[in-house]
Amino acid sequence: MVYLTPEELGWKPFVKTWIYTFFKGYELMPDVCKEHLWMLFEYTVDPALEFIRANCKEPIVTTDLQ
Repeated sequence: MVYLTPEELGWKPFVKTWIYTFFKGYELMPDVCKEHLWMLFEYTVDPALEFIRANCKEPIVTTDLQ
């Protein structure tokens, strides 16, 4: 068994699991919509995190999972 901390995994496994488990069985959320939602997360989250880390001050330091 290999243990990885959440910091080593990053945000992607958590979001992908959330999309495919939370919306499981929803008729209003077909697989094509789930894939589109995942694509939107992939497209926006990393650039947003980079911007925050480079240009913003955080009163309370956060990790990428928060």
